[in-house]
Amino acid sequence: MLSGPFLKLVFSPFREFLSAWKLVQLEANVRYKKTNLGIVWYLLAFVFKVAVLGGVYTKALGKPPAEYLPYLVLGVSLWGFVSGSIQYGCVALINNEKFIYFDNARLFFFVFKGVMREFLFASLLMSWSLFLTCVLTDVAVVSLLLFMLGMALVFVAVYLVACILAFICLVRADVTHFISSMMNVFFIATPIIWDSSDAPGLQKLMVYNPFYYLIEVMRSPVLGRELPPTLYVFFIVLIPVLLLLLWGCSKLVRKGFASYV
Repeated sequence: MLSGPFLKLVFSPFREFLSAWKLVQLEANVRYKKTNLGIVWYLLAFVFKVAVLGGVYTKALGKPPAEYLPYLVLGVSLWGFVSGSIQYGCVALINNEKFIYFDNARLFFFVFKGVMREFLFASLLMSWSLFLTCVLTDVAVVSLLLFMLGMALVFVAVYLVACILAFICLVRADVTHFISSMMNVFFIATPIIWDSSDAPGLQKLMVYNPFYYLIEVMRSPVLGRELPPTLYVFFIVLIPVLLLLLWGCSKLVRKGFASYV
């Protein structure tokens, strides 16, 4: 079912990493073109958000700031990448209809570029988050290596999800608004600003929340927490399933591609 040419087409944007990176940098420069601080504003907005959430929830949860802040900053920064990439995937092909109409072989590149853009912005936040975590806690080198492994798995998974949603939303634009609403719901339902260990009853439900795995595979190693054995099994199963779904979506959409764009 999954032929070599299809897999080559899906992962071909990875070979154009530098081209995508240059376009992402150009978009960032345009976004902050007339500001004095430039992209630093993005980091400042994150700092203000963490300061407010940290101030409120350290009191509400009764946690020491040195324990809670690393958990919070890592969770919020990682969620920004996951959520932003998925929501961009919904509009990736819609916003580039004119380009893909003439060259639909590069439609995966437009999705990849958007995920790369979210990764660029998230990298700034994650770098600051890791620095704060290293200052407040002891982080082993092995933990950082596991963090990078988790990041690679999440990047591939999020990219494939974004590609699937790009095809679906091209056919059914209403799905875009549904996904946007659901991401707000999952932000609350996922242990981002609250810790599942403080709610044993809810912790049992996390096995059914895919976003829990996407966050914890990166956050847990840095915080020195033991990774559940099912965490990597989740990705071993998830990525082939996503490839099959993507193959099915692309096959259906490509039949009437011209009419959709």
